Amino acid sequence: MLEHSEAYISNCKDIGILTEKKIRKYPLRDANLIMVLKAYAIATHKPFTIHSTNFDIVADHELYLTGGGLLWLFDFFENHSFEYLKSIFSFIFTNAEEKDVTDFKNYKGYQNFKGLTGVRPKAGTKQGAVLVRTYGPVTSPQTVEYNFDTLAEARKEVVSITRFFPIEEFTLYRIRKMNKNGRTYYYRRVVPLFIKETKRGRNSNLPHLRRST
Repeated sequence: MLEHSEAYISNCKDIGILTEKKIRKYPLRDANLIMVLKAYAIATHKPFTIHSTNFDIVADHELYLTGGGLLWLFDFFENHSFEYLKSIFSFIFTNAEEKDVTDFKNYKGYQNFKGLTGVRPKAGTKQGAVLVRTYGPVTSPQTVEYNFDTLAEARKEVVSITRFFPIEEFTLYRIRKMNKNGRTYYYRRVVPLFIKETKRGRNSNLPHLRRST
């Protein structure tokens, strides 16, 4: 589901649900971000199935709900039955009562969506991307690495460089830097070379919600 999550995050940023701008005190936790993507998938009739142990699939993102995105999400919850929400969004509503669903001001399960609670990311914990080209004989392949400050820059290079070399030779990684116990660790996570084209600039409407019966 990595490809779906990356594409849906891109879509949600394009239509104004999510933003990378630090407009709230705390960014979305991994699990809460997954819940936003699940709501988006349901509202737009797209596939998205993920196990609770895989919430870290979006760990490399630091995102916030926009004002419009928060209102859209609350509207989404309000337009579905309590039983449905407890079944599909159990992470949020397991310990909730039916009245909590529309208690957007006080229900604790909504606090991270509003940026009121969470974990502040440490400075310098994230960085860029690397594009790796692997070519030559299978028995003795050669590799070349191209480093970038952002995934967006790396994907622009993919478009350019694959005019000259087979796309099958390339793998794109998001690089994450973490400091732990006084030591620095670097992690690579494979991400899609391309993100599915969206209606960027042609449709700024949030997904339409239909009331569930």
